[in-house]
Amino acid sequence: MNNKIPRTPFSTALSGAAKETEIRLKNIFSGPKKRPPILFLVLMFSVCIFCGNLVSCQVSTAEEPDRSAPGRLSEESSSLLEALFRSAEQDGTFQMPNPVLLDSIEEDSRILGALFVEDHLENSLILGVMDKENSIVSRPMFRCNQHIGIPNVVTFRNSDGENCLLYTFNGQMNGQYRGEAGVVCFDGQDIVWKWPVEGDVRDTDSAAYRDYQDYWSSHLALLAPGGVDVYGLNPAFQWGQDEPASRWLLDHDENFYPDQSSSVELPMPIYFQSLRWLNDQTGDPGGWRILSLHRNEERCDPDRQMDCFSLLAHTDNGQNELTAELFFSYEQEGDQRSYDTLNYAEVAGELCAYPPAPDTQDEPAVTVLEWTPDLNRNSIPEELRLTELDGGLRLDILENGTVIHSEEGYFAHAGYTSIFLCTLEGKDYLLFYFPTMYHGECNYSYQLVSLEKGAPTTVRENSIAFTIHLDHPLFPDPHFDPEEIAAFMDEINDLLARSVQLLNTDADLAGTFQEAGRLVDTLWWLDIWDPVFTRDPGKSLLENLTDFQDAMLGQAGTG
Repeated sequence: MNNKIPRTPFSTALSGAAKETEIRLKNIFSGPKKRPPILFLVLMFSVCIFCGNLVSCQVSTAEEPDRSAPGRLSEESSSLLEALFRSAEQDGTFQMPNPVLLDSIEEDSRILGALFVEDHLENSLILGVMDKENSIVSRPMFRCNQHIGIPNVVTFRNSDGENCLLYTFNGQMNGQYRGEAGVVCFDGQDIVWKWPVEGDVRDTDSAAYRDYQDYWSSHLALLAPGGVDVYGLNPAFQWGQDEPASRWLLDHDENFYPDQSSSVELPMPIYFQSLRWLNDQTGDPGGWRILSLHRNEERCDPDRQMDCFSLLAHTDNGQNELTAELFFSYEQEGDQRSYDTLNYAEVAGELCAYPPAPDTQDEPAVTVLEWTPDLNRNSIPEELRLTELDGGLRLDILENGTVIHSEEGYFAHAGYTSIFLCTLEGKDYLLFYFPTMYHGECNYSYQLVSLEKGAPTTVRENSIAFTIHLDHPLFPDPHFDPEEIAAFMDEINDLLARSVQLLNTDADLAGTFQEAGRLVDTLWWLDIWDPVFTRDPGKSLLENLTDFQDAMLGQAGTG
């Protein structure tokens, strides 16, 4: 019963660890809030213009963009931030906005600005032109919105000497990446799109607008050295099936400015072989992008005609990073080198190399667990082995050296699996526990399984569904019953108290166990709402759930 959680049209994966999800859960699930007073927003403007953690670049007179860290922005840039934000909020869609000026291009009497607004339900990327003389946005603005959207912006001069701005803005919906990107040129008066269409996509009646929308309904672009990598729809993808997990497949790249790590600067086929390896290694096409890729002379081996290229990549949201040494064999003819496909890789961090390095690949790490249960009830003790997989773990149950049952779990959110050896009345069982949360919608379930008669048989199971959206416009009729939740948790915790852990890839549950010092699920999400709600260790779980419900509904009522 390899019970992986499938991707469905209703699932959006959150990050793995409880600490990483804390801020996002607070922002997304706490319900509508009061708009801050005007003095607070003015203060936020002054704070946000110093933010340097998002992509922010100044226009360079050279062809290659300047990626130096931004310093203190001028009064003019501060006015640009406020003017863009004030113009954008006229439609009244912001709830708890946090505006950040990403970049700007100044030419003649006007300034083009790129503004990012992080907000309660969705984030926005805004492009607008301001008159320097009166600080008024004098042209129609461009605005795109994405759920948990992350922007990237690069400014550069193209080969015609035009000031240009490249943007990508990707988020998630229904458990899959989605987004849009473009290159606009600024002539000192207004902007015009040069890619992926030519014209003005702000005009909803124009062919450019229709072509732009059609293009991004079936494509995804990630910022890459020198431009973007473009993904198209994977024809094998179907909603609700496990594989392929991503709807995206690498299609091509677009280069707009020089970069030594770009596909046009590196010898063929180094860049695309490396990118395909990255997608295979992470199992997440459209989620990871290359930051840099360059020859590592110290690791090159002329005697074996093997060159090494150092790869630095991270997720599009910047939360995870991967470094690797990629080795390519080549044939030398005079001064020319002809590279073959990727030979092998050495990966730093937790991920394992693939393909394997010749004569250096170790067998997968295998741990023999200390327990010898009798899960199939034939009085022959079984052996339990835990094997490290690429991004996961496999539990093998052996009898007399032969595998009689296996289960796998993966560290990606959709593959979370928790398996325990549970002993009840002297009989051994496998206990599967899935405390699953997507977008604050919770579905907790367990199955108690016997291997009697040679096949997995569920002898006991239970599940509960609830939401922590207690007052949210997207969930007008939330279900949250403290007594029902507490009763289920008492049931699963009683089973956990009679169990030992065999395999657990659920980062949130593992963190809960570690903090408690034993196998007990205390519901980690009750601890991330301070000061709106703070768990009382002197009260029962039922009492804390009831207090949580009252606090969240009370906050919504005052909002």
